Amino acid sequence: MRLRPILLAGCLLAGALLGCEESRAPQASASSSSSAPSAPREGPAEGPAPQAGPAEEPVGAGFLGQPEAEALEQLAHAEIARVKKGKGGRSLAFKLTFDDGRAGYYKPEQTFSGTIWFAEVVAHALDRALAIGRVPPVVSRRIAWSKLELAAKDDDRIPEVVKAPDGSVRGALIAWLEEPLTPAVTPPGWENWIRAEPFGKHNITPFQRASEYVTAFELYKERLAKGEGMPAYYAEAPVPNREDLPGALSDMVLLDFVMMNIDRFGGGNGNILTLGPGGPLIFLDNSAGLSIGPHRRNLPDQRFFPCQRFRKATIDALEKLDLAAFGKEVERALLAPSPLTPQLLEGIAQRRKDALEHVTTLRQKHGDAAVLSL
Repeated sequence: MRLRPILLAGCLLAGALLGCEESRAPQASASSSSSAPSAPREGPAEGPAPQAGPAEEPVGAGFLGQPEAEALEQLAHAEIARVKKGKGGRSLAFKLTFDDGRAGYYKPEQTFSGTIWFAEVVAHALDRALAIGRVPPVVSRRIAWSKLELAAKDDDRIPEVVKAPDGSVRGALIAWLEEPLTPAVTPPGWENWIRAEPFGKHNITPFQRASEYVTAFELYKERLAKGEGMPAYYAEAPVPNREDLPGALSDMVLLDFVMMNIDRFGGGNGNILTLGPGGPLIFLDNSAGLSIGPHRRNLPDQRFFPCQRFRKATIDALEKLDLAAFGKEVERALLAPSPLTPQLLEGIAQRRKDALEHVTTLRQKHGDAAVLSL
């Protein structure tokens, strides 16, 4: 199984919608078109450093329930035979093909604030810690810029790549999926799959491009001022084409909230992808998470808090998550100097706490049978 990083997205619905942020630019998907302002970034690595993070089998589920130690070992150490510049997206990335023909997608550290390479590594670790198993295998790896430079040619984004004094760059290397990536089947009203009570009266879903979400909410306010309501979004909840799809979407919304990933959703399900038609949902492109700034933001909140149904196993794992041990595990997987600052770890801890409080409130109101039912 190989992984081709492209944006993917999940789902949910919003009750009261009160303001929003613009989504940041995508990393490897032509379906998104937003951009983000620059923000302070970590400086380049200094001096000699390990070429790759450790490749041990992570705690929790492997990718889609399969062992991944071999895939991680290859990503960390395999010889690179060919390099090709990635297509689409705002940030500069590369497809690397190894000697045995397998491949990975490399996202180097760069100053563009819309891509945070180490968020891919943290999302992988958190996905495995919660035993979800839908984030592709990924390692941190240092590569000589000379291996990438020819493929980059005269790309305008080259000055944004952060190079160490020894001429290397560090970044996230993600396994490449050879299976076709297909938009997930999420027909109108799918939001009720992760609701314990009916869809909100506004009928405006935040699970779309941020700019389109804002436009829809502004239209609602205009119609409200005229004494009009919004047209019905759906009549009843549709039947999911996969039994595990509602739980996967709920897991994705939860993971994105804890990671503060604001660049998950796009138009036409271009970022909500499965492995082949009707295949399992996979969580690709997590490099828009963990940005520097407040621990909570409007858009991630508006995508998470309407979620009212969860997988019990995921919530149990989130409750048992030892954040101190998790932080140390991620530190071992990252390349020095560590970009995972105490402030970013505090943000993860705060959002975990807020997510669990939300679930507790729902359980008290609706009961475990309704809330922990996916």
